[in-house]
Amino acid sequence: MTVAQVRKAIVAGVSAASILAVSALEVGAEWISEDVSAWVSGAIAVVGAIGVYLVRNAPIIDKIGTGEIVNPPPTPPAAGS
Repeated sequence: MTVAQVRKAIVAGVSAASILAVSALEVGAEWISEDVSAWVSGAIAVVGAIGVYLVRNAPIIDKIGTGEIVNPPPTPPAAGS
């Protein structure tokens, strides 16, 4: 298994766990206030988005961490600028 596959498996596992957590919030709605439920659901969505971003950009992050990229390359100008 490659490092990229491990990263993807971790994000998939966290995503599955987050879906189960949201389901648990629905089941436990009588014991959990709506405010807490909304904040937990929002936090799960943010963590999922961060996980997807990190996995997608992992090769660049690894190169920055090892010093292969000291300064990221400049963004090319938009067409027609």
